Amino acid sequence: QYLVMPYPYYHLTKEQAAFIAPLQMELGAYVDTMMGQFIRGDVELNDQTWAQFETTLYDLGVTEFIAFWQQILEAR
Repeated sequence: QYLVMPYPYYHLTKEQAAFIAPLQMELGAYVDTMMGQFIRGDVELNDQTWAQFETTLYDLGVTEFIAFWQQILEAR
């Protein structure tokens, strides 16, 4: 009862993988970089820098990324 998969197991088609892989790479790299910069104090975490972080996520395609995975979830 305690072992539960956190996400449903799903195999992407080649087309789906080709669509999502570049978004995943770019978004993941940006989030990892900014997380490190916020934690180390290289970039001060305040309302302005957080707003810039969010804006950049949208510029990099986070809306399409979320919509893709939402569609996969709803199709299950």
